[in-house]
Amino acid sequence: DSGPADPSDFVTVVCYDWDNTLLGSVTVPKGAEASVVEGYMNDFVKTLQSPESKDVDDTKASYFVDDAKFPMTYKRGYSFNCWLPNDSELPTHCGRAVNGDNKLITIKDPLEEGTAQNFGGLETNITVKACYKDNDELYYTEDPGLMKYTIDVAEYNRIGTTTNYIITYQFLRQVTVTGGDGEAEIKGVPRLIEPNLRLIYNGSMYNFFPLDGSDKTTFTIYPSASTSSASATMIDFYQTDILTGASGKSNTLSDTNGVSATDPNGFRHKGTISLINDELASDSTRYLTAVVLRVQAGLTYTDLNVARTNLRKAWVTLNSDSDGSLKPANQQKGLTFDQMNYAIAHDGALQP
Repeated sequence: DSGPADPSDFVTVVCYDWDNTLLGSVTVPKGAEASVVEGYMNDFVKTLQSPESKDVDDTKASYFVDDAKFPMTYKRGYSFNCWLPNDSELPTHCGRAVNGDNKLITIKDPLEEGTAQNFGGLETNITVKACYKDNDELYYTEDPGLMKYTIDVAEYNRIGTTTNYIITYQFLRQVTVTGGDGEAEIKGVPRLIEPNLRLIYNGSMYNFFPLDGSDKTTFTIYPSASTSSASATMIDFYQTDILTGASGKSNTLSDTNGVSATDPNGFRHKGTISLINDELASDSTRYLTAVVLRVQAGLTYTDLNVARTNLRKAWVTLNSDSDGSLKPANQQKGLTFDQMNYAIAHDGALQP
């Protein structure tokens, strides 16, 4: 008679992605041959791959599918290759790469080297991580300088009315190139092995911060009003002994505090404008003081309360649907400095 399964007859394989994101777990028979366990693992992988990907159906147009629900086909230029032991020090990608000194290299395939996870005869629970291999959609050229990540500023802000500010960088493992048809196309670039942010304060103060291996990640810094400048570049610690002068693996973003608090090009003014918009979004006037609005943002008004009312009115108009309801928070936008000044002077109207 077949009774209920005995839990002691099974072990669990906990699975992480190449950036340490938990993918899930697979329950497999204890002590089973490698081929049996690999069958379970392959079935699990299929649940994480889009049916619209060439990795699943070779008649499809692309390996990459822009759908985060399927993380194993959501990596530009890479396809799933194998599993590695979680404590392995090997890179979680293989194939064509660029090292920290900007030299073209090839990372060996764990399957060919015999260093992938052996699933045969498992007697205890284990943890593994995914390793990917480059495919023909990876943007790879003989010029390493062209294969760079893209950095943008995701947010400028300010910590209340303090003199501490916020700059949040967004890092993307992609670059925009012009295709053969003349159209702009987003391509994945070779993944960094030991990604770090090189941050230079005031032109000479070097700081290094490790970044996770995600294709899209953020990092926030907190410069003060006394910080004259901040410059951010990605570098790779892998196979390089030079850190301060290491080749940049991304574009460089540079910010200054501006010639004054009201300089629209400085992070102080940009942070103050974001602070005002945060207050408008929460319908709060806590930080909408005369110092913030007039002295630090540089807005022009006669009556503080009227200015607050008009700003909130314009913000609501900007962020309302046609039925008058507010848009979801992730679709809301902030007023620009010019829109703020216009709204104050025109009874809360949006600038045409």
